[in-house]
Amino acid sequence: NNCKFGFESGDTFAIETAGSERFRVTSAGLVGIATGTPTRQLEIYHSSHATAALKSDTQSSLFFSDPADTNIGQISYMHSGSPNNYMYFRVNDDERLRIDSSGRLLLGTNTARAVGGESNPRFHIEGSGATSNSWVNITRFSANNGSANIQFAKSRSDTPGTYTVVQDDDNLGQISFLGADGTDMANYAALIKAQVDGTPGSNDMPGRLIFSTTADGGTFPTERLRITQDGKFGFNVTAPSNDLVLKSTSAHTSLVIMSGDESTKLSLQTVQGSDVRVGTVSNHPLTLYSNSLERVRIDTSGRVIIGGGTSPLTDAQLTLSDADAPAIGFQRTGSGKFESAIGMSGNSAMQFYTGADSSSVSGLTSRMQIDASGRVGINRTPALGSSKLEVGGADNYPLINV
Repeated sequence: NNCKFGFESGDTFAIETAGSERFRVTSAGLVGIATGTPTRQLEIYHSSHATAALKSDTQSSLFFSDPADTNIGQISYMHSGSPNNYMYFRVNDDERLRIDSSGRLLLGTNTARAVGGESNPRFHIEGSGATSNSWVNITRFSANNGSANIQFAKSRSDTPGTYTVVQDDDNLGQISFLGADGTDMANYAALIKAQVDGTPGSNDMPGRLIFSTTADGGTFPTERLRITQDGKFGFNVTAPSNDLVLKSTSAHTSLVIMSGDESTKLSLQTVQGSDVRVGTVSNHPLTLYSNSLERVRIDTSGRVIIGGGTSPLTDAQLTLSDADAPAIGFQRTGSGKFESAIGMSGNSAMQFYTGADSSSVSGLTSRMQIDASGRVGINRTPALGSSKLEVGGADNYPLINV
């Protein structure tokens, strides 16, 4: 008979079968199964696969407690009932986590609730009340520039672990936003999608982001903004041809830029089949700058001042302003040179210029001037005399004096 049990030296109890020790209780109350040197209150050993089994027709459970509470923590497996074949975890005498028979992980709920028409996602988190019990925090502590991360990935294979290349327009990841409508949570309010935007290759994955919202009365989100693989932004445009393209969902497209207090507003508007409008929609002047300096101003009365001034003539629709001599030049298209001009000289005289092609007014010849006293000089560049009209001849000697 190779079976025996009994007390050994050192207040130890042991059981042997087939000539090998199977069970031991040490003097410290530590229990070992298939080990003679247990280090815990219960220790099970096997050279390749240590196991323990709880069998029941209904429910198998493992309880955690303290002397004051015998049911404070629990791990249970439900073998029968409706539903059945699920495992649940209780903490502080309340169910906190469940793994159902489909392998879905339910946190804060015991039901795989349908959201967006889908009840089969592998992970459900549910909370209630005015608390943060349905929030998710992802935190990283690292003495470098690394951060916490959420990753979405897709392969065009049905077999996990195989990496069949994705194709243009494939969805790579999606974040969905839904709300209860009084009946269910089946309808989407907004979506953010990442898609393939081009032809993928080895270490080459072109992508785009799409932002969609559902209009009032609508049943599914409509694309509103697209950021393409080359950085172009399209608002209500699926193939933006420029860096920023905006299109309205109605007849007219409007862009408004406003100050922090919303008191000053700039509007850019296209009126379908009509015109393009740029201006302020608040009671402020519209100014145009180049090289950080004001060049054109349209005041709230519609008067225009060119050249950097801020005080146009009160009864003039157009004012030219310059620190020296404001002028208007006339140029033939494509010539690149000026052939005539009208301007004001330093002595407040109005000058009329013509001449050969020139790149500046100073390169043209003054043909007529009207000074501040109303005197007119034709071909007379020096200061006019006392005559009201002088017509210059050779060497600027007047041919006509009036």
